[in-house]
Amino acid sequence: MRLSVAALLAGTVVALSVSACTMSRIAACTPVQELTFSLVYPIDFATAVPDAPAPIVFQQNDPAAVLNGARLVLTPPSGPAVMSGPPGSAPSPLPTPHASPAPGTKLVGFVVPTLSSGTNYSVSFKGTYTVTGGFCPGTFPISSSGSFTTK
Repeated sequence: MRLSVAALLAGTVVALSVSACTMSRIAACTPVQELTFSLVYPIDFATAVPDAPAPIVFQQNDPAAVLNGARLVLTPPSGPAVMSGPPGSAPSPLPTPHASPAPGTKLVGFVVPTLSSGTNYSVSFKGTYTVTGGFCPGTFPISSSGSFTTK
């Protein structure tokens, strides 16, 4: 009887330890590189951006990321947000002035309708991206921030 109670207790401790280890790894799971979009055109915090801009251009830090329903959202201080369609290719040449893209990034363009003049727009995204393989596969939200003001 003593042996079976000890074996049961030891088995329970091992099972709880394995379960706690697995749960802590899942809770701490984040992709090695979070997908971000950074403004290239217009430059972040730019003023006097045309209200009918060329496509808004971002650099995507992970060119191989699989996007799911990515949409650019431009939010003014009041009124409805403006949402773009899916990302497309960036115009060539890039509109000026623009930020210098970082090496190894992918440029993507989002076409937007005519914006309200003299308005500050905050930049965000809807959608997710998928990571396959590695320590932390899964689907994660797209991260970005920035703003610009139309003339």
